Amino acid sequence: MSIIVHDDRIVAVQVGFSTPAGAQVIPHYRRGHAAARALTRAAYSARICFSIRSMRELKRSALVARPPARLFALISDVERYPEFVPGCTFARIESRSAHEVIATLGVRRGALRAQFTTRNELEADRRVTMHLVRGPFRVLQGEWLLTPIADAGCQVDLRMRFAFSNPVAAIILEPLFAQTVGELVDAFVARARSTDS
Repeated sequence: MSIIVHDDRIVAVQVGFSTPAGAQVIPHYRRGHAAARALTRAAYSARICFSIRSMRELKRSALVARPPARLFALISDVERYPEFVPGCTFARIESRSAHEVIATLGVRRGALRAQFTTRNELEADRRVTMHLVRGPFRVLQGEWLLTPIADAGCQVDLRMRFAFSNPVAAIILEPLFAQTVGELVDAFVARARSTDS
């Protein structure tokens, strides 16, 4: 059995069964098990602490001998994310314009099983700003910043701020999501270096 966190409730399901959309899996507990009951009781007190704690913020940067336009093209090409972004299981474009992309991503890493939708504001060859539309987060904000260096290089900066809606799920899922975010810059830099400009 596993514990599924869905709509701020803990629901037990058998391993191998499908889970509700947007649910997060917390494995190794059984309905009626003391640990599961403790998690349920802890949710109420943890929710209070969670509401006042600072959200997680991560910053990563790298220098790459590729122009900003190349990195911007990779970042805005959301459909290709499953090919090289760690933990990305699918990417679906909900809408696209010259200045905005709304996309849904699936992420899977360890106990983390989530999907979320973001609205991404595009500033060509310079910046991509991400805002949460829906997903298992209380807050999800991000910004890619591309700064030209010399004639054909750039500095890539990523800043992400996030907090999960469910405080019990956050205990297990936050480190996994932080690890995934932490690898994004390296993934995009490697992709830029491995593909033709």
